[in-house]
Amino acid sequence: MKKILFVPIDNRPITYSLTEQIAEVNKSLKLYMPKREFLGGLVEQADIENILNWLKTSNSSDLIILSLDTIVYGGLVNSRRCPESLEELKTRLNKLKEILKSKKQENKNLKIYATSSIMRISNNNVNEEEKEYWNPWGEKLFKYSYETHKEGFSKTEIPQEILEDYLNTRKRNFEVNKIYLDWLKDHKDSFKVLVAEKFGLGKAAEIDWSAPRVVCIAADFTKYDKHAVNQMNQ
Repeated sequence: MKKILFVPIDNRPITYSLTEQIAEVNKSLKLYMPKREFLGGLVEQADIENILNWLKTSNSSDLIILSLDTIVYGGLVNSRRCPESLEELKTRLNKLKEILKSKKQENKNLKIYATSSIMRISNNNVNEEEKEYWNPWGEKLFKYSYETHKEGFSKTEIPQEILEDYLNTRKRNFEVNKIYLDWLKDHKDSFKVLVAEKFGLGKAAEIDWSAPRVVCIAADFTKYDKHAVNQMNQ
């Protein structure tokens, strides 16, 4: 029986209960999740320390699937609300990294899948899932972002402290996602194994891994798209 450790993005039925029900369909799977009360929701932050401890003390498994938003921010909604600094979030990430490294040592065949969300920007003044200042500044923040993306600047007037907090939160979350990319760079062998499994050892041996690259295909690219791609070099 294949054992799976799963950390959902929050405590909603669609992410917690439905996952349990789907896993029960396949009798060859055994799904383990942290207590629902540990997970974040619409207004409450996840109990991150208890989730990390659950992951650390769980028995050896074949597969780990986890939401990085839960571990780093305390949930999906909280990824847009949490006030912690980048350094504080890095501390949580380092704890997670050590736990996953230990799990991998327990089982060399362990596979780990992780997801991360890109911070959204909603075009409304509803602050139910955003920071308090989204009412009444949400629509103007959306307009500012739209104009900046299209024109490179915006004349939309927003209080400086609100604009700075919004931009700093996005920048912080972007830096966190860049850390995940660095983790991938440290595990290139996993990609080689995936290629070998998909195309066979012969084809895999023909690949030059010295300079891997990402190919972006689209009808057209704006200067901002090009800037985003160039950021990958950092």
